[in-house]
Amino acid sequence: MGHTWGRGSGVRRERGRRIVQNYCIFIMTRPRCVYNIGLYPKFRQFKPEGADCRKGECVELTPHEAEALRLHDVRDLYQAEAARRMNVSQSTFQRVLTSAHKKTSEALIKGKVIKISGSESGRRNSRT
Repeated sequence: MGHTWGRGSGVRRERGRRIVQNYCIFIMTRPRCVYNIGLYPKFRQFKPEGADCRKGECVELTPHEAEALRLHDVRDLYQAEAARRMNVSQSTFQRVLTSAHKKTSEALIKGKVIKISGSESGRRNSRT
């Protein structure tokens, strides 16, 4: 990914592309997905007896990972319906769900604290 800032003269090559140096070239990243979160959990932390986050015994779930677990595992929705309710594609939903399953499994097997990060700011109403 090349980009040129400022003014210059002539043309230069970068990775096989012609770059005109008289213009600024802006490379924009893809905007982040806005997830519909239907329910924020009442409790933000689940802790086995004797576990301590300060010792690195902590796993953080994002609100959209918690929502994916809720829709798929608690509400028993199919992946397509759950993805539609979260306003994401099925492949994105599957990635989020896989990440959430890995994190919760690790916390349960290794006795780590599960923290649900994030806040309710930026929350969008869900169709659930």
